[in-house]
Amino acid sequence: MQAVTSKPANTQQETKANESCGLLSCSMEKNVGESERAISAIAGAAMIILAPGRSMSGWAMKAAGLGLMFRAATGHCFLYQALGENTAK
Repeated sequence: MQAVTSKPANTQQETKANESCGLLSCSMEKNVGESERAISAIAGAAMIILAPGRSMSGWAMKAAGLGLMFRAATGHCFLYQALGENTAK
């Protein structure tokens, strides 16, 4: 009969790896309220659709629109996270 061994405690290196997270590797809790999400979706779509052609300002506007669309889809805002804000309550 084999003895059941428990899983060894996390090493310091594993703990450190779990504490550090990249842009999308951490679980992103919702910190944006429903009305803000709807407004972000509408504004993001408008920015993408109405952005001028292939100019630098057009690409910047499309990138900002995609950021708003991401915020609307996930309910997470990285700026709110950095500031400790939460309007999803």
